[in-house]
Amino acid sequence: MFSGGCVTVPKAIKAEKFPLMYEEDPLTIFVLPPINSTTAADAKEYYSTAIPQPLAFAGFYVLPMELTGEMLQGQGLYDSELLINQPLERFGEYFGADAVLFTEIKKWDKVYAVLAANLTVTIDAYLKSTKTNQLLWEYSGTIVADLSGQVLGLKN
Repeated sequence: MFSGGCVTVPKAIKAEKFPLMYEEDPLTIFVLPPINSTTAADAKEYYSTAIPQPLAFAGFYVLPMELTGEMLQGQGLYDSELLINQPLERFGEYFGADAVLFTEIKKWDKVYAVLAANLTVTIDAYLKSTKTNQLLWEYSGTIVADLSGQVLGLKN
């Protein structure tokens, strides 16, 4: 009676859409700081705090962004844009990462009204293998959030 309420997408359907993700089966993810393509100066810092938790809940080990960010800056790599087309094997060698997550903030709009305010964020994200440098997974989407913390809607 209660089993009908829990619907899951079969692994075979997910594997068809992202076959390399299931072939390589990454466990450890190196999350690069987001690329901010907006004029909102604070977008990068705010959004980067929201990235690791959903990945961890999905069962991945996410390398600590604060530590890895400091290490990258120590090597003169302040922007993720510098790494987009570079081979990613070194992330596997030095950090033990199976994949690297790139995110780009395309839109960051705050709208204030007399009694309400919301934030609209559009992002592109993709995961690349540190073994083959191939695209394992990608996502584009928009989320509208009430600034009090309630999610109003999600659009793909």
